[in-house]
Amino acid sequence: MSIIIKNREEGFTQLLQGMDCFVKTLKLTFGPRGRHVMIHKAGDQPKFTRFGAEVADGFDLEHTFQNLGVSLLQTVAASTQHNAGDGVVMSTIIAVRLVKECARLVLQGNSIIDIREGLIAACRETNEALIESSQSVKTSRHMKNLMVTATRGDDWVVDIINKVIKKLGSNGVLTFSYGDSVENELTFQKGLSVDETLLSSYFEEPNKEFVELDDPLVLICADKINDIEEILNLTEKVVEVDKPLFVIAEEIGKDALSLLLLNKSNRTLNSVAIKAPAYGAARLDILEDIAAFTGTKVFGRSLGIDTAKIRVDELGEAGKVRVEKSRTIIMEGKGSKSRINKRIKELKERAIKEKGEFEKQTLGDRAARMMTGVGHIKVGGYTEHDKTLRRSQITRAYTCLKEGSDGGFIQGGGVALLKAATALNNKKPGKGRLPVYRAFARALSEPLCVLAANSGVNGEYIKEKIIDGGFKYGFNASLGKMEKLSSWSIADPLKTGVIAVESATSLAVNLLSSEIFIAEEPYEVAKDEHPMLGAGGYKGMRGITGIDIQHE
Repeated sequence: MSIIIKNREEGFTQLLQGMDCFVKTLKLTFGPRGRHVMIHKAGDQPKFTRFGAEVADGFDLEHTFQNLGVSLLQTVAASTQHNAGDGVVMSTIIAVRLVKECARLVLQGNSIIDIREGLIAACRETNEALIESSQSVKTSRHMKNLMVTATRGDDWVVDIINKVIKKLGSNGVLTFSYGDSVENELTFQKGLSVDETLLSSYFEEPNKEFVELDDPLVLICADKINDIEEILNLTEKVVEVDKPLFVIAEEIGKDALSLLLLNKSNRTLNSVAIKAPAYGAARLDILEDIAAFTGTKVFGRSLGIDTAKIRVDELGEAGKVRVEKSRTIIMEGKGSKSRINKRIKELKERAIKEKGEFEKQTLGDRAARMMTGVGHIKVGGYTEHDKTLRRSQITRAYTCLKEGSDGGFIQGGGVALLKAATALNNKKPGKGRLPVYRAFARALSEPLCVLAANSGVNGEYIKEKIIDGGFKYGFNASLGKMEKLSSWSIADPLKTGVIAVESATSLAVNLLSSEIFIAEEPYEVAKDEHPMLGAGGYKGMRGITGIDIQHE
């Protein structure tokens, strides 16, 4: 397959065209007065959504270099979603405006090195300003403001999350399934979450987001299970008691893994294996938490316990184990209450004695995980799409609340970003950085302008009005009017703002440093290569059966 090479001017222009198309679509969904976007993918029913992450996923353009621009923004969106849980549209809005501003500076003859250094410095100062303006979550009103902002005013989400917080605190874990009724059902149970997932993708269930084991036995191994002989005897005994097997190990050798997978495939023994969390001494320490919770001990050659000699009655037990894409949740562990409480007390005492802040926080979090539990929501709705939207709403609200509780919050509605932009405009950096700071400030004010525009108001006018008023007022896009910031109820997690700015800056810096753009040329199918594709064939693998495609 041949490649296409573009120079800076031509490649940059086409990338920007793709970015423009992408961000104009996402902009429409931004804020409480954002519109819906209808999405239809081949083989699926059409659906309507206002979630930027859902719109960004699968966005594809036919033109190669325009689509590269889309792919770059999808990376920014995915990074923001993964690290902050929200802020997808905000980060892409800032990114596109920043890239355009930088392109203009280059055309004006500014040094690329100065622009690059200026972007990095402006990003650092912006984040410092956001951190300085942030507040801690101290009251129930703060919590409500974070959730309402995340869900664009849906109070029913606040009610269900408040029940979760009241029962589990901010360290609780939420799981979901889809119910049969239109109402949401919330239940609680003991649970412990681990930030690890499947050792092999062959354990996955087709067309499911997670793998579950009901009433499994639990094997915890601190080392690698190398040979089939190490678990052959144990698996035979587990089959006799007719229970699933949940394995936690550093790694499982090829033959031993094949044994588990073969038994699973034949329905002889339903099993799931995950990688042991953390590394070194920390790994063994966390495994001891799980062992206490499930009523077993940690096995392994390094501990002098041969896994080949393990008895079934030495294994742990749990009511249910759920393995998701990024975490594993062990529910209703059968460990004795006295042993679990003893372990919690030990972790708390170690946290008090620990001098390092990170270690102290880690130990405190582990103790909190063992003390709290798992909330399970059966999401109701009239249609499958309705249930999916409700689940997204709950997840967004809970994630924003946890991020806000952990790291603080900033004024939402673009106000905190506009304050940071004003602070940048008032700074006097070196001559080479001055235009970059001004450009960065314009990019930071863009989310506020988009919020206002989606409410039918001129964004530039609103921006100037807020600045001229000395930041005594902000624009409430939900109500479509100015409100005093002293009673401002719109809040975003600090982490969302910081990650959005960093992701946008990273894209601008890397794109600005690129001189040549290279991409593979789309494959063209000849008319007679695959007759099922229609008389005209298609270009770039994007044809529709039975429709004659006119090639360029």
